[in-house]
Amino acid sequence: MSRQIVIAISPEAPETRYTIQWAIDNFLRPNGDTVHLVSGMCLESDLDAISLGINAGDLAGYLIDIEDKNEASVAQAISEYAKLLSDANISHESAVLKGHSDVRDTVVKYIEDVKADTLIVGSRDLGVWKRLWLGSFSDFCVHAVHCPVIIVKGVDAKHK
Repeated sequence: MSRQIVIAISPEAPETRYTIQWAIDNFLRPNGDTVHLVSGMCLESDLDAISLGINAGDLAGYLIDIEDKNEASVAQAISEYAKLLSDANISHESAVLKGHSDVRDTVVKYIEDVKADTLIVGSRDLGVWKRLWLGSFSDFCVHAVHCPVIIVKGVDAKHK
């Protein structure tokens, strides 16, 4: 029976490649699992035309252009990580999850929708203060999803 495994990634984070490779080497079953590579994008912005120094009428177009560029960048990164899965004979799907609220909620909803058997996330090894102010995605997921969560510790010097 095929397991539905979600790997939530932050494409620009150096830990992402390590997390996916760890999952391939230690957890995923070739020809047996379906991996969902997901990354979230928040569509809300506190930007306004005045702070950007542009005409108010151009704001919507400007924000759409930024969103399109960000989505293209994320899609490019995801395709590179998807190749790692393909090379390991692991079935996969990719999704850029867009939401107008907290991206974490969007990812949790996706996990529920696909009835994931497991969530795998990387750890950025935030310090106490950063974790306090930024919040920990992995900690949020541990408390919000209804499936086991595997947290892959970040890359240390010997794995770089």
